[in-house]
Amino acid sequence: MKRICFLILIILINISLVQAICGDGFCDLSNENYDLCPEDCIEEDKLDRATTLVEQTEKCYAGDDLVPCPREEQSRILPLSLQKKYNDLFFLIPLITVVITLMLLFVFKTRIAGKTLKEYLWPIRYYVLGAILIAISQYVIGLKYNIPYFLNLTQALWALMIVFSLIKLIKTYGDFNISNVLVLGVLYSIIIHGLKVAIRYFFYFKPVWYLLDRFLYGSLLVMIIALITGPIFIYLKKKGVEI
Repeated sequence: MKRICFLILIILINISLVQAICGDGFCDLSNENYDLCPEDCIEEDKLDRATTLVEQTEKCYAGDDLVPCPREEQSRILPLSLQKKYNDLFFLIPLITVVITLMLLFVFKTRIAGKTLKEYLWPIRYYVLGAILIAISQYVIGLKYNIPYFLNLTQALWALMIVFSLIKLIKTYGDFNISNVLVLGVLYSIIIHGLKVAIRYFFYFKPVWYLLDRFLYGSLLVMIIALITGPIFIYLKKKGVEI
């Protein structure tokens, strides 16, 4: 019972953390629909509609060069000076590089912080698959059917996939340490938010600066969750507490 209560507490902390960081723009990480979250989302439709929104709300971007409307805060992470139009290669080259690098690391069984990619991902394969399906569902279901609170729920679910993955790996490997937690956080950042920005680019045609901003913001959220919960479970395991 104590174990269950503690796990519930950790889950609630992480869900609260997600909510606190995302604020009232929870959907900002996965839904750029202006009507659903006018305080946090960016309208990038036709210029005439964008211009109208500028006049009405002053909380959008308009023009081919993404000229910012008067607003104190333009993005989650990127400074205003970096919110400009970039060549598509600025996005495609890093994306292809990351994919090829991960493939080479897997094929050559390269160790990162003492473990191969297979050692990181195979024990948590179902959680990784769950995170991928959750990310995809935010677009296939969340955007298409506009289900109330669906995006909030899925946002919390992929956060839980990270927590459950940490628990599994810490229980599986006796030498799982903070460095391994950091690597897992990076892997989940690539898996979840790399997938999201790829979907946004290829299917929703979002500008490159916006993709970079959302990837950095989402990755920051993943790393915070991993670096808070990971050390807690490692400490509890060292103290002999069953997790």
